[in-house]
Amino acid sequence: MSWNLRLSGSDLYHHIYAWGNDRHSIFEQDHHYEYYLQCLKKYSQLFAVDIIAYALMEWHVHLFVYDRDDSISTFMERVHGEYALFYNKDTNRVGHVFGERFNNKIVQPNIYALRLSKYIHRQALEAGLVDHPLQYRWTSYRVYCGHEKNTFIKPGIIFDQFNGEGDCYQQYVSFVMDKEDDPVDWDRARLYVVGDKKFKNYINVTFRKSKKKTNTSSKNPLRLACEEFKMSKKMLLHPHGQRERGIRHQVILFLVNDQGFNQTQVAHALRISRLSVINVLKKGKIED
Repeated sequence: MSWNLRLSGSDLYHHIYAWGNDRHSIFEQDHHYEYYLQCLKKYSQLFAVDIIAYALMEWHVHLFVYDRDDSISTFMERVHGEYALFYNKDTNRVGHVFGERFNNKIVQPNIYALRLSKYIHRQALEAGLVDHPLQYRWTSYRVYCGHEKNTFIKPGIIFDQFNGEGDCYQQYVSFVMDKEDDPVDWDRARLYVVGDKKFKNYINVTFRKSKKKTNTSSKNPLRLACEEFKMSKKMLLHPHGQRERGIRHQVILFLVNDQGFNQTQVAHALRISRLSVINVLKKGKIED
């Protein structure tokens, strides 16, 4: 699976998901889940990020958030950084807790947001851990049903989509328990933007225009790429397999389109031909 360029900006809704390192557990005991939620609450307030829905599973997490001030990367670094320190100390282990930088998708705040919340709240049910979502403690579903006090979840964007007739809690429960197939494949790895065609086009154009060009005269493109993608120099220069080659393709797009390096500079830095760079750029549109 190739890595996506980070999509970010002010006033955007994100589906965020992250796995444990090598698919190992990231939660083992109740107080681990509780500490992660404390981190979510703490940093959501510090960075103006609204937590709309969440599901904490033993090996991975799903978050649905609203980023007000284009701080999603810093927010997630602080949440996962603090939690990783706590988890390693508590379990007497060393090394990475989360296996890779978090993944994110931009979600249109309408029916797509509603369906995302359903997908997140059904995680434990679909995994066969429970017979009903209410039986699983570590999602925001209990807040949505009125069974748990809401201390920091912001469900307004979801509840606003019901018609207001009757109990919105019950309407939401009926929606989540409906077995109708979701038209969106939320697990699709290379899904960048979730919404209608007009929304996708708007986000894609806005994302490209909003990226500030870096003054490349004093920047080393290879070092910059290693820092941004958190990958080793060796892997970027000598990728093995489809996944690593896919990452290098994303690096090329990042260096040319977002950082302003020219094709020759990138080719020289990655020790490949200029033609190889050109071929990647031709294919380098963000997928719908």
